[in-house]
Amino acid sequence: MYLTSNTYQIARVQDALLTACKLANVFLVNGIAISMVMKYADNIVKVYSTSVAMLLTAVVSVFLFGFNLTLAFFLGATQVIEIPFNNFLYCWNKS
Repeated sequence: MYLTSNTYQIARVQDALLTACKLANVFLVNGIAISMVMKYADNIVKVYSTSVAMLLTAVVSVFLFGFNLTLAFFLGATQVIEIPFNNFLYCWNKS
């Protein structure tokens, strides 16, 4: 069975719509799962997870878009990574 050009275009549009619906469902399910976790998380965990997400986004953008990281980024990333450890050590030594 051969597809004519018109039915082929309709099939491509349907495939694109199906792919868009699948992606939307993935994003929706991810958003709901993250919101359920963040609802019960401590404020420090929320801030740290947001910071780590920004760091990962910056690192991924280097590979995908050729983004150049600066010294300020590295200093900020170092602080983001260091602060939870310092907080944990402070709480550990406090008790």
